[in-house]
Amino acid sequence: MDGLRRLTIITLMLGIPGGGATAQTATSRVPAAAVQGAGSGNIAADADRLYYNGRPAESLAALRAHIVTAPSDTGALWRAARAALAVGWLEPDEPVSIRSYREAEQLAHDAVRADPGSTAAHYILAAALGRRALIAKTPRAAATLASQVHSEAMLLLKLDAQHAGAHSVLGQLHAEAMRKPWAVRVIGLRLGGGVSFKPDWKDAERELRTAAELEPEMIVHRFELARVYHDTKRAALAMPLLEQVLAMPVVHPMDALLQENARRLLGRQR
Repeated sequence: MDGLRRLTIITLMLGIPGGGATAQTATSRVPAAAVQGAGSGNIAADADRLYYNGRPAESLAALRAHIVTAPSDTGALWRAARAALAVGWLEPDEPVSIRSYREAEQLAHDAVRADPGSTAAHYILAAALGRRALIAKTPRAAATLASQVHSEAMLLLKLDAQHAGAHSVLGQLHAEAMRKPWAVRVIGLRLGGGVSFKPDWKDAERELRTAAELEPEMIVHRFELARVYHDTKRAALAMPLLEQVLAMPVVHPMDALLQENARRLLGRQR
């Protein structure tokens, strides 16, 4: 998978429950909010520990084993979906990576069915659908999936209007659509059916700025906002955000890679 595809695929890969990136560097820091909605016994805490120490495959394996005996454990299901997304992103073989994304989507759907009111479940489902949208092979498929992402994000905001991840998803959705050639955007919107938003750079900036204000500790919000400033030729706004990204602590399994991309992007501003 080439560098541009990796940079694109990371954009909707957010943490749970509030929303954030993911990173490879090991860390012993496990956010307190991550253990909310814990499943039976210590499975949630164990899965989080593995995930936040840069071992998402092991986290996923432990959760799979637990889900066999507890198929309706929402906390285990969305954590498994989160881990599958991380595994897919870290996998260099695209067909294998896509299988992980599909597993993540299925696990997230199962989590939503188990608890329709779970913000974490809806959030990770939006992220999983986002993975599919970003690698879709046709404008129709991409637009249809993007519409589903938008629907999930809007439902999530009805459950929690201050959910940073939902705002980040919406901002990234607008930005990724705007990065497509005009003709591709028009064709996709016409053929996708049910697309309920009109891509706009101003909306991308507003949503990502809101996400960064609500969750200032998350690397992904600042990084994606910086990308918007870069793409709209506002280097004076992009550079300070990129420098902040490089100074922030690594938390999720792909934060270090986000920082690597931020370093490259910063080099283009100078």
